[in-house]
Amino acid sequence: MVPATGSTSTSTSTSTSTTTTATTTPAIAANQIKVTFQKPNGAYVGSVTLTKNSDETTVQQTLERVAGHLVDTDNSKISGSYSNLLSLAYVTGYNASSLNQAQLAVNNQAIQNAKFGSEIRLFVVANPTPPVKPTYDLLSGVNFFDGQIQAFGQPITAFANANGLFYTPNSALSVLNIPTTQGSTITWDQFYKNITANGLDTIYYVTYGGLLGNLHLYLGEKRATSSSFDTSNGGYANLTNGQGMIINGFRIHQLSLNVAATKLAVFGGQSQISAPGISFLANLVYSSDGVEEFPGIYKTGNDAGVFVTNKNIKDMYMTHSLK
Repeated sequence: MVPATGSTSTSTSTSTSTTTTATTTPAIAANQIKVTFQKPNGAYVGSVTLTKNSDETTVQQTLERVAGHLVDTDNSKISGSYSNLLSLAYVTGYNASSLNQAQLAVNNQAIQNAKFGSEIRLFVVANPTPPVKPTYDLLSGVNFFDGQIQAFGQPITAFANANGLFYTPNSALSVLNIPTTQGSTITWDQFYKNITANGLDTIYYVTYGGLLGNLHLYLGEKRATSSSFDTSNGGYANLTNGQGMIINGFRIHQLSLNVAATKLAVFGGQSQISAPGISFLANLVYSSDGVEEFPGIYKTGNDAGVFVTNKNIKDMYMTHSLK
């Protein structure tokens, strides 16, 4: 047996018989009015049944008591009254403010002609979907500065993180960037968590020829491999077995993030910022934790005693040994 629309059905069955009980939704009482909301195409949205007070003689009085002025010349009153009535029906995401004049006129006529013991159907429309803001990267680039030489404008261009993994500013940018939308709130804690999660709260970098020397010289993530030295800005290229090289001293620096200076540089010292809608360059400032000196190193042939396999910048700093 198929229950009628609006009814519920319960069924109990045994091996010999089946019993079906149908419960029909009660009719609208003589002291009630049912308000059903529908889309302009007639699709059901929701409904509420209201019961009049003893002193109310018309449906319009009951509707005004529970909702306000559904029929009015003031659009703000109409909007608020429909909102109240929709809330009673537990309907969200719909309004009457966007109805056209013809739809509103149909609603007004239904309200004015309503009688107790009956149902009226009112048009409502879905709230407009807010425009989706485009997502963009918060940062256009990131600079890493040794606080001792930041005033000279020389960023660190190659370094290892706290885990000994090799980074450049570009590769660091890819892990530090935060996708966002204009006006979104970005907190310092969120940004700092990105830094620490990628081991960039401590870094190691190499200089050659003094503190303000060639900051592009790096030892690579692994030792004793081809191109162990960068070729940019005077670095040394294609160090392979069978070649000789003398390096007249270099330094490995260990730095820790200067939280106060970086927070000032990136967030203006604030705990949060509002995403400006355009990407910006961030400056991360570090303080020195120490420098290890490597005064003179010679590499030739297969001499594994000089460039030791699987040693990175961090390892060399920690052990201060190439053996």
